[in-house]
Amino acid sequence: MSRRAKLITLGIFFLLGIGTATLLWITWSPENPLRFRVLSEHLEHSPSYKEPLRVLEVEMENTSVATIMVRYGYLDYARDEGDTGKPAGLGMLGSLIEQKAVYALPAIIPSRRTIRHRLVFEEDVPKDTPYREVVVDYAWSSRTREMVWRGSQWLYGVLPESLGSRLLFLPNNFSTATLEPATVQPAERKIP
Repeated sequence: MSRRAKLITLGIFFLLGIGTATLLWITWSPENPLRFRVLSEHLEHSPSYKEPLRVLEVEMENTSVATIMVRYGYLDYARDEGDTGKPAGLGMLGSLIEQKAVYALPAIIPSRRTIRHRLVFEEDVPKDTPYREVVVDYAWSSRTREMVWRGSQWLYGVLPESLGSRLLFLPNNFSTATLEPATVQPAERKIP
């Protein structure tokens, strides 16, 4: 192989490596990737509760370039910056206690897309609590981190214990988002 061919081949592999590293860097852990927009709200009876529960139908919008997997989420009171008080646990993303115990999590949201979901308040939360007083705290992972985590899990299972115990396991990311009232119909809104 000539020197020129070797340089061209090396250059191609270098560019492929730079492209892969850039993609991993961009999709590894985007900052605050989700927005929660309230579409509607209603009261719903559940056999496990005495009072009807306040249910918000929300649109979860992924504003990042990475596919996001939401593992769980809960409602909490909005806090001032630096307030580290104990979470109030006002409700959950998905279902609280359902008859069939069907939970629609984890939710996978492709890049720059939206999905609909439910936020369910606990029964002792006042039914007239304004959206501006509530935030959604959620645990999530990008698809890139998820693939690395699954690879680590697989390696842990196949490696001898002396090597497997040295593997690092990636924790979930945690973020907080406010509840936004719906202002524009979903068909009219475009994601930049």
